[in-house]
Amino acid sequence: MSPQSIYVTRHGTRQDFVSSEPFVSLTGSDVDPPLADTIGEKQAQALSRYLSGLTESSKIKHIFCSPFTRCLQTVRPFAESQGLPIKIDYGLGEWFKTDEPVDEDPATAPSLDELAALDLFNIDPSYRSPLQYNDTCWESKEGLHDRLRETVLRIAREYEDQGDILIVTHAAPMICVGRALCSDRQLIVKCGVASLFKVSKDDPSAPGPWRLDLNGETSYLEGGLEYDWLFHDERTPEWIAAHK
Repeated sequence: MSPQSIYVTRHGTRQDFVSSEPFVSLTGSDVDPPLADTIGEKQAQALSRYLSGLTESSKIKHIFCSPFTRCLQTVRPFAESQGLPIKIDYGLGEWFKTDEPVDEDPATAPSLDELAALDLFNIDPSYRSPLQYNDTCWESKEGLHDRLRETVLRIAREYEDQGDILIVTHAAPMICVGRALCSDRQLIVKCGVASLFKVSKDDPSAPGPWRLDLNGETSYLEGGLEYDWLFHDERTPEWIAAHK
């Protein structure tokens, strides 16, 4: 069994982070803002250059991505540079909190047909996510952790010893993925936009947590760690002071 690594990144800066003007969604959904035209696209390119420059980058054989277009836009430069298709997994989708409902039903996460119709991304047609776009529902924090734990451990199990893996998701799901892989529900996962989290195992079939290698890696980003996030009930005075 060969050593294996799993990289996790969050999408780049989204349009509604930098402008109060209504955004134009690629899929027409109010819950699917695109990357910010300039800074988000620059972050995606910087992430691609960083991953492509790593000696182990050629080992990344599989890309799993949230269905939301800001995530697909973020990973597109790297996927194209490596000739890798993108596996859409709805288990990696955004968190719609039970206590902060939005006007639109979160089941409007883009379907595979909608994404394919955009003709912008090289989506792997052979991969079928166990969760589908209409399975998304309002979730508690506990439910979110359960969804991401089930999703990432399934991916790790099914693609064990098949090369390294890149996962592209959102802030809260990124935290949950990191905690699941490290078997540490209290782990503070740094999840700034387009930042990297990385874990490894010398033997991916061995039981137990993955080894934490990177947490909040942003050396390739001009702005460093931006828009870092943490669950509100976990924010200490020290965390708040450091993120002002």
